[in-house]
Amino acid sequence: MRTARVWLILTLVVILCSSAQIAWGSPFSTVSRGHWAYKDIEYLRLKGIITSPEEGPEGYWHFADRGEAAAALARTLEVFDASTATEEEKSNLKRILVFFAKDLETAGVIFPKDDLLAASAGTEDVQPSRFETAGLLARTLETVDRETIDKADLERVDRLVDEYREELDLWAPDLEGLEERVAQIEEGVGGWRLSGALRFDANYYRAGAVGSEGYGIYGDEPGQDGDMRFSRMWLNISKRVDDKVSFFSRLEMNPRSKENELFLDQAYFLTDFPGNWSSYIGRWYFDWEADDSLYLGEEPIFTHRVMNGFMIRYDLPMGHFEAYASRPQKETDVEQGYEFGARYKMHLSERLWFSLNVIERQLYEDFDKQVLWAVAGLDLNPFWTVRGAIYRQDTGTDTPYAFQAILQGKQTERGLTSFWLEFMSFDQGFELWNRAYQDYGTFMGWNDGEGGHPTTPVGAVYDNILFIRLDQQWDEKISTFQRYVLALHRYDGENAINFTVGLKYRYTPHIAFVLVYDKVEEAFDEGLDDHLIQLRTEVWF
Repeated sequence: MRTARVWLILTLVVILCSSAQIAWGSPFSTVSRGHWAYKDIEYLRLKGIITSPEEGPEGYWHFADRGEAAAALARTLEVFDASTATEEEKSNLKRILVFFAKDLETAGVIFPKDDLLAASAGTEDVQPSRFETAGLLARTLETVDRETIDKADLERVDRLVDEYREELDLWAPDLEGLEERVAQIEEGVGGWRLSGALRFDANYYRAGAVGSEGYGIYGDEPGQDGDMRFSRMWLNISKRVDDKVSFFSRLEMNPRSKENELFLDQAYFLTDFPGNWSSYIGRWYFDWEADDSLYLGEEPIFTHRVMNGFMIRYDLPMGHFEAYASRPQKETDVEQGYEFGARYKMHLSERLWFSLNVIERQLYEDFDKQVLWAVAGLDLNPFWTVRGAIYRQDTGTDTPYAFQAILQGKQTERGLTSFWLEFMSFDQGFELWNRAYQDYGTFMGWNDGEGGHPTTPVGAVYDNILFIRLDQQWDEKISTFQRYVLALHRYDGENAINFTVGLKYRYTPHIAFVLVYDKVEEAFDEGLDDHLIQLRTEVWF
């Protein structure tokens, strides 16, 4: 059997060196990290639906069965047009043949050592080819439990099968069983699903400091030295209506309400249309800054908000476009105006991307406001990333600019900590629409423009912000973190300082306890100081 397999591999090497038949595609082209298929595969791998083989230096991308892989490669080379292959395709094919190097050597076919070294270089950060992706799917179709996998995950697998059907035909997996299972599950579409999160905080703060505008660091009531409250209470209700339409809603407790009142935070329909179009209709949440990893904390500068209206999305092979029209309606009695936004994001390569964003707010009985920003990100290697953003804001009275730079490092197996270093500089009059950089205590203020927190624009007092955060994951249960924020005063006043240390213990995958100490100095340009000791309980279900 082994001899037959070796001669089969020898045959495909000969085919590779000869003229190929009419080509149907590029099975050895790279599937980049920005491609939707790569992201779907990563998602399914994290859920355990796609598993890794026992052998192979490239982990779950590698082949579990050498004979099956050799046969599939032979069939692929019969239809592969080598005369038109790009350097990328040739490089991927060489790397695949390295997997069979020992078999080829036994058969008397030996790669030059330089070619072997070149083909195997960088396999710790492999960008898979379409051929390898199809092999991974073929293995998944053989091992997936079609009786227990839920519909959403099965649809991801089915979408991948449609994308790589030509390559899968050469691997000869059992596609019929998957399609039958999809049909069976579609008959049961319509079930309701419940999920949610709770976050209960026990807070002690020393002074209960409140500024002249009536807003405090940890609470807005002067002299109060502590409280116990839910800072988050979510109940999510969702339903898959059919294969094109799904419904999502969220009931949330208002953390600012003394009566712990509930309100409908989100309720929308997500609809898929032909040609990679989709839409959100209703009351939905969006966070473009999170999509670009522009903040690490509770809230960013502009997005992370709930809209009331329509959003459309168009997915591209290496990016997407989004646009929305909304009339936000919060729980306040202030009548709201209209808001419009648009976003375009594109991956130029597997490491480099950019996005263009714009939001127009037509506030009721106030100046119209607008913000435009451009973002770019570059993965220096698998562990280090740099990102930068330029903002132009129109507040109705000023047009301030801002610049943001971020350096992020991930904690490695031998590393001690992850690392986030951020610097932001802005002109006078620049406004924060959310509590950016103020996760525990408010010390710079913010203005959401909707009657929720109308403090003085942060750019009227400060001009630069330095933010540092370190996270250490000691084991699967224990982690620690430290954060530091320095807001530099625009004139001769005192700089605002905030630092935090925290310890998190994840008792089970669904409950965790977090002990935090937070300190604020020179808040609101009024010399207010305070500190917080907090015990937080987090539950997910």
